[in-house]
Amino acid sequence: MSVRNSEVETNGWTTFDVPNQFEDLQKQLATGSYYVQNVLDLADINTRLQNISRIREPKELLEMFPFFYSIAIHFDKVAITGRSQAVEILLRLTASEMSEAQRRIHIGLSADDRRFHLNIVKMLSCLLAEYIIRFDNDQTNKSSDFDMPAPKKGKKVKEAESGGKSSLTSDALRDKCLKGLCDILRSHIKPLWDSSIIDEQFVKSVTKPCYHLLRRQDIAKNPIVKENLPLILTIMINKFEHAREASIQFIQAVKLYDSNSSLLITVLNSLLIDYQDTSLAIELLKEICETNFVAAQADNASAKTMATFIIDMARLDPHIIRTHIDQITDLLTAESHHIRVAALTALCSVIEKLLSSDDLDDGQRKMRDDLLQILREHVSDVTAFVRQHCLQLWTLLVQQKKVPVRQYIRAFELGLDRLRDSACAVRKDAVTLVMHMVLNNPYFVVDSTRSQFEERQSDAEAKLAELHGELEKLNKITKEQKIMKEKQIESDDDEEDSGAEDKSIDEEDEMKVDKNQEKENPSNEDQSLQDTLDRVKIEEQIMRIEEIVTLFKDGLRFMDLIEQANRHVVNLFNSPTLADCKQAVDFFVNLRHYRLVLPNIEQSLRLMFSLIWSIDKSICEAITQAFVKIYFDVAPTVPVAHVPLHQARAIIRALKGATFSEELCFEEILKQLIKGKKISTEAITEALWKFYKAPPDDNTDVIAGKILTFIVGNEVNTKLNDITDLIQAKEKNRRFVHISCLLLQLAATPKKMENGVRPKQFRLPKTHRLFEILGNIIVSTFHDVSDRQWTPMMESAFDVIFKLADGPIKHIENIIKKTCC
Repeated sequence: MSVRNSEVETNGWTTFDVPNQFEDLQKQLATGSYYVQNVLDLADINTRLQNISRIREPKELLEMFPFFYSIAIHFDKVAITGRSQAVEILLRLTASEMSEAQRRIHIGLSADDRRFHLNIVKMLSCLLAEYIIRFDNDQTNKSSDFDMPAPKKGKKVKEAESGGKSSLTSDALRDKCLKGLCDILRSHIKPLWDSSIIDEQFVKSVTKPCYHLLRRQDIAKNPIVKENLPLILTIMINKFEHAREASIQFIQAVKLYDSNSSLLITVLNSLLIDYQDTSLAIELLKEICETNFVAAQADNASAKTMATFIIDMARLDPHIIRTHIDQITDLLTAESHHIRVAALTALCSVIEKLLSSDDLDDGQRKMRDDLLQILREHVSDVTAFVRQHCLQLWTLLVQQKKVPVRQYIRAFELGLDRLRDSACAVRKDAVTLVMHMVLNNPYFVVDSTRSQFEERQSDAEAKLAELHGELEKLNKITKEQKIMKEKQIESDDDEEDSGAEDKSIDEEDEMKVDKNQEKENPSNEDQSLQDTLDRVKIEEQIMRIEEIVTLFKDGLRFMDLIEQANRHVVNLFNSPTLADCKQAVDFFVNLRHYRLVLPNIEQSLRLMFSLIWSIDKSICEAITQAFVKIYFDVAPTVPVAHVPLHQARAIIRALKGATFSEELCFEEILKQLIKGKKISTEAITEALWKFYKAPPDDNTDVIAGKILTFIVGNEVNTKLNDITDLIQAKEKNRRFVHISCLLLQLAATPKKMENGVRPKQFRLPKTHRLFEILGNIIVSTFHDVSDRQWTPMMESAFDVIFKLADGPIKHIENIIKKTCC
């Protein structure tokens, strides 16, 4: 007989059964089960505490269990130091037993060994679990807050801080017990049990302190609890089939103690990610679907946490959602908008991860279309919160290219409709959806134009008509052949009826006819087969061309819808809500490369830049940043030397057709950018001078000169001769002469004062050829008053003479004399 067996038999028991209540261990519940025959009083406990350090081997727990049990019974009366001693011994025994049990499991266990180690494991787990609860309930030795790991200090420093005494708290000892209990479960002790048996009482005993701690406010902030409690529950669910009971406890904990819900979410995520265990997720889903979310709970924290459960399940294992799709759709009628959003998110995950491939069968395609229909319907939900999140889900599907091409137009119309929503948050996400649908559209690229689309559609339709003609011709030939064949059959039948006449045909003629038929039949069969192949080929081409035509039609329709969206988004610039304005700015910044597709986008951009006069500094900052992104961000493929030219050309294109007020907005933006040193002024100025000097091309030179008037000052006097030459060369272009005169006037801009003295104003000699050229232009065009450009040109020319000429009156007299002659 082994020592272990003799010790067990001496005590008259063979198994340690974990009871429903800890106090029930004082009575024997079944034959052969362990029970505490005598609970020690406080004096005996204190006496034994003096010799407790002699306990070394885990097997000694079989005899010493009543001592540790008695401490739990008299917990409040035992000094904190005594409890601490007991905890240290239990943790030492735990470490020793786990090492020995693992070794024995590895080499193989006999029935007696299994029972022996299982009893010790149960005893340790039962004691640690009970100590956790009792330490947590102890109010006399509580720490002021949950225990955080303190920095390591030397022994002398610790003693100095505590006055030579160790600082013990119930919370610290509780955390030690929790970690010890977790160490037991992490040691892979499941082989100690019969594989066909689930020890429900053991499971209940181990998980009881976990659910107890969940009731303590903000216990999730405790790092020891945060690490060990989720792990205990995860192991019990995965190894001991605790999912059903855990789901019920989770729901109750979420409803009453939501501040610790992050611990439960950690358990769910760990099971799905680390163990690929869906048992808890399935049970939780059932419990959530059976929960009645009444109006009083509509916005509370528990609904948010349950919504988080659903979203995490869908994110980590969408197959669970697909299997329980009916229960999820039932949640769409819940009063809690958090639950409705979670259900929609779950359905979106199913579409995204399971129903987005090209090789779906009919059933899968129908499920996908049904789920998309649900998402469409809830874009118009009564609650703005749901509408907003539903639009976000659509945006996610669009960005990942999970929306079927045939449903793209309908999806775009959802965002278009919500641009007029009463809620700002919904409008914001509607703008985002529309923007991403343009950026990810399946119809065209950034350099496409409507005329190109219409031309390609026309070509495709012509090709389609041609194929239909070929198919019709082939069908006609086939029909004629069929009629001829039927007539031939009727003719053969008639010949059989006149059998007497046929017999008169000699044998030689019959042989000739048979040979001819043998030659004709294979030929006819080959021709029929070829006709069938041609027909199938043409039908396949027709189907392919029809899809192309449909794509072009949808693309043109999509362009029309973009124009509608453009108008709606522009209206947001007039919104009193700051978020609307910023979202509209972001919309046009991101679509800046679609100028060919959106011919009106330049006008929209000019309207946007009028916000530079806003009293809100953040709006002004957003506008200047948008201006830089739109006109100064150049593709990386452009050589560095050509970047300023591309930037200048972009600004020139933007100002074509601009009104005077819009030009003022551009001027203000450029001045702010120059003042803030956010653009390379010298490089862009030099590029504009090049465009100004270039041959006339759709007023590019005029607009370049106008932009120069915004950003250059009296330094223009270094370009006077060049400007004079250009005026002479382009004197018939009155707009160019007008802009050039405005540039020349900048040379007369007063210089900054130096040492309190303002420098003398810049003047040109009265003999300078500029004044003769301007005088000739004035005289030659003096009577062309019907031209709209005549007045501004005349005014600017006279201004140049008065501001720059040294003795301007003499020049004016000469002009008057020439005009009167």
